[in-house]
Amino acid sequence: MSIDKDMDLITVLDDLIESTENKRRRSADLKVSDKIFITECKVIRERIIKRRRVRLETRIEVVGCGS
Repeated sequence: MSIDKDMDLITVLDDLIESTENKRRRSADLKVSDKIFITECKVIRERIIKRRRVRLETRIEVVGCGS
């Protein structure tokens, strides 16, 4: 996946997390399903970030070996 698509996904996940967490301000508690949703969004977000880091490190190693 391209960096732009990764960033778009991260932005969407951040927006989903924020809007779901904002429910807490409107009600006393978040539903269990909302908490699970937030957790899963954060897990997916971290996977994308980790994958991008690995891809970037691989590119640096390849470029570094060619020098």
